[in-house]
Amino acid sequence: MNTMNTMNTLLRDGLTSALGALYDLSDAGCTVTSIAVRGGKPVLQLDAPPRGIEGAMRKRYLVGTHAQAVMAAPHRGCQLEWTATPPARRPVDAVDAPPAASDEPPRDTVVTLRRRTTDHRAR
Repeated sequence: MNTMNTMNTLLRDGLTSALGALYDLSDAGCTVTSIAVRGGKPVLQLDAPPRGIEGAMRKRYLVGTHAQAVMAAPHRGCQLEWTATPPARRPVDAVDAPPAASDEPPRDTVVTLRRRTTDHRAR
């Protein structure tokens, strides 16, 4: 009987893990778009985030003027990855603050400010 070398054994184990994860994800309604096995942990690319699995941002890059994030999560000895669009950052001034409480009803009045004139020479 012919024995496998170390690299073939790693690839076989990676494919076995990827196949198990593929069945799990298929049962959960996820679509796997690609599988890469390069001797280490298999990487499964998904078209959307899987339900019930939280990911961490692996990298972030720009597409034109929009940010994209590659999210990653471990699952059954594999690494799941998907692309997400992080929420846009808003300036601090744009944060919706609750209106200040006031006892007075709003008034439609115009306030005119007058410049105070002082004579500094008459001391």
